[in-house]
Amino acid sequence: MEYNILSGNVLETSSAKAEEDDVYMEVLNRYATENKNKERILTKDNAQEACTEIYSTKKEIDTYDAMDKVKATFAKVWKEHDINNVGNIDFNEGYSLVQDIVRDD
Repeated sequence: MEYNILSGNVLETSSAKAEEDDVYMEVLNRYATENKNKERILTKDNAQEACTEIYSTKKEIDTYDAMDKVKATFAKVWKEHDINNVGNIDFNEGYSLVQDIVRDD
């Protein structure tokens, strides 16, 4: 029987990812609203503000610089997530939106 031994400790990596996820969800929760059907959504404007805040935190840059960086890609990425062009997305889709925005170049 062959045993595969993992080299290194993945605990540090997984802990950092979990911490990042917590930050994303905390910020997204603050910007989420409810639609008339009581479903949690992110409007386009709120999503852009959330992305700016998260980008600034993740990249450790000034908020104004983060605004410029997010603004440069937000419209294109938003269209990929708001496929019905309704001006908002489901709250759960917000996490993917943020990941696409803050993805390293």
